[in-house]
Amino acid sequence: MLTEILQEIILSNQKMFRDMTIYPREIELDPNGNHVIVGPRRAGKSYLLYQYIQKKFYSVGEEEKILFINFEDDRLIEFQHTDFQLILDAYSKLFDKKPVIFLDEIQNIKYWEKFVRRLVDTEYQVFITGSNAQMLSKEIATILGGRF
Repeated sequence: MLTEILQEIILSNQKMFRDMTIYPREIELDPNGNHVIVGPRRAGKSYLLYQYIQKKFYSVGEEEKILFINFEDDRLIEFQHTDFQLILDAYSKLFDKKPVIFLDEIQNIKYWEKFVRRLVDTEYQVFITGSNAQMLSKEIATILGGRF
């Protein structure tokens, strides 16, 4: 059941980004890097991802590579750290590509660091946002192994 919900979320987010009107801002993100975007709530972290997604994927017709999950989505209220692998499973049932992974407000899920570290260790490109004290601490680079 959760796999089907995740598939629905993946597809609806891809459509949302295609249809979204974004007002361009100057942003420079390493196109091959992994990124942690932190800051207070309502500071524009998610919007920065939306802009990057539209510019990088829709301009070249690669929207199927987008795997975007917002952990404030009410359909994920019961999501646990043991469910993280289901995100990759759901995507692989939809597409035969290696996705670029965007995890928005990931601090809402306990032990998220282990999953993100595994993604990077297995050569996925990852973008995460968060806004709690742990995410804002200087220790985040140590927790994630300095790969962000």
